[in-house]
Amino acid sequence: MPISHCGGSGILRGLTRRFYKAVIQRCGAPKKCLRHNIIARFCFTRRHCEVGFSVGRRGTKCPSPQVGAGRYSGDNPNNPIKSEAIQKKRFFGFHPQNDRAKKVAFTLAEVLITLGIIGIVAAMTLPTLINNYKEQEIITRVKKTYTTIAQALELVQAAYETPGDNSILFSKEKSAAEITKELSKYFSGARYCEAGANADGCRNLNYKIKYAAVFQSGSNGALIGSMVGYPRIVLNNGAVLGIVTSGSGCADYTVSGGTIYNPDGSVQTNPDGSVATWTQTRNNCGIIIFDVNGSRLPNQFGYDAYQVNVYKNKIGASNWYEAYGDASLANILAGRKNPLVYTKYSEGDEFEW
Repeated sequence: MPISHCGGSGILRGLTRRFYKAVIQRCGAPKKCLRHNIIARFCFTRRHCEVGFSVGRRGTKCPSPQVGAGRYSGDNPNNPIKSEAIQKKRFFGFHPQNDRAKKVAFTLAEVLITLGIIGIVAAMTLPTLINNYKEQEIITRVKKTYTTIAQALELVQAAYETPGDNSILFSKEKSAAEITKELSKYFSGARYCEAGANADGCRNLNYKIKYAAVFQSGSNGALIGSMVGYPRIVLNNGAVLGIVTSGSGCADYTVSGGTIYNPDGSVQTNPDGSVATWTQTRNNCGIIIFDVNGSRLPNQFGYDAYQVNVYKNKIGASNWYEAYGDASLANILAGRKNPLVYTKYSEGDEFEW
C-alpha cells in the first residue's frame, strides 16, 4: 500500500531538508524512480517543505510524462527538480520579483529632489489659493448681508403697512439710536449695541475702517474712517451694521463743506491755496454701514466693509463712490468675476501727495 503524502500522516513526513536534497539527487527523473521503485512527490508551503514517498510493487512503472510537457517538463515552473532553487529562496524569504522591484526603486536623491520641487510649487501657489478662498468667502457674506438688510427693511414696511416706503422708519422725529433699535427687531438673532458701548456682545466694535482708495490726510498721510459713534446691530453671523439718519425724513436736504479730492487721492486746492469743497443736494433717508466679518481684519471698504444709502423706496449706492466700496458691491451683485476693487494700504503709511 502506498504511504500518504503532502499533508497526510505518512511515517516519512517531516524529513530534514538535508535528506530531502539527498532524495532529489538519488531519484532524479522518473526513470530513476523505476529503478528504485520510488516516486518523489513534493509539497511546498510558505514555511516548510516536505517529501512523501510511494513504494509500489516491483515492476510498477513511474508516470511517463510527455516530452516537453507535464509535471517534470523543463518549461513547467512546478518542476520539482528545476524549481528547487526558487523554492529555497522563497523558504528563506527571497523572491525573484523582490530583486526586480529593488532595481526600479527611487534613490534617496531622487526623492529629495522631487520633494523639493513640490515644496517650491506649493510655496508659489498656496498663498494665491488661500487668498482666493478668503475672497470668495467674503463675497458670499456680502451678498447674504445685503439681502438680509433689504429683507429687514421690507418687513418694517409690511409692519407699518407702507410697502415700498422707508420714510416711517427713518422719520425725522426719530434718532439714529431709535431707528437702529427698532430695525434690529427684524433681524433673526440680532442684538442692539449703543454707540460706543462696551457691554457684553458689543465690545471691540469701535474700530477704524480704511477707505477703498487712498485719500490724502495732512501732508503725507492717508484718510481713515471708523465705526465709532454709530449705534449698531450685530447679526447672528457676526456682521456689524452701523446706522446713520439724515434727519430729513427722506426729503431733500443740502450738505456742504466736503473736501474735493483729485483722481490720485490728493486734496484739491483753489487758486488761492485753500482747500476746495463741494455742496450737494441729497434725498436719502439715512445710511447703513455694514462690515460682513465684524472687527476682524482687514476692515476696509471695498473688501469686507460697505456703505449704502437708504432712500424712500430702495437702497442704493453711497454718495462717495470711490471711498465706500460701491464698485466692489456693484460687481458682486452683478456676479462679475474678480469683483473686489480696493487699494491695500495701512494706517501710518506715508505718501507723496
